[in-house]
Amino acid sequence: MAQYARALGVPASSIIEEDRSLNTQQNLRYSLDIVRAQHGVQPTLVTLDLYTRRAVATARKQGWPPFYWLSAFSPGQPAYGLKALQTHSRLTILCYEMAATVYSKLAGWS
Repeated sequence: MAQYARALGVPASSIIEEDRSLNTQQNLRYSLDIVRAQHGVQPTLVTLDLYTRRAVATARKQGWPPFYWLSAFSPGQPAYGLKALQTHSRLTILCYEMAATVYSKLAGWS
């Protein structure tokens, strides 16, 4: 998403990447820590379009301050390794995201 933002002309100094997380819940928690440490007032959450609903719900549940969010569309390209199973096509991404949404509800993340 940072690369996407830079391609759209967002100054690199306005982009803060979170690079420690292993899942959406951690990504949002660590990102909120960054927002607070930088005294951010109204952050913007940028996600791939299929992840947006779950990411916004999880961010709200975690107590994010009022924030903007936007969805980036991508035709998608398979990743490498195990991620290739999740990103084989937009249909498999959708199926993965539906399963992740159910899991996040059961885990209490959203």
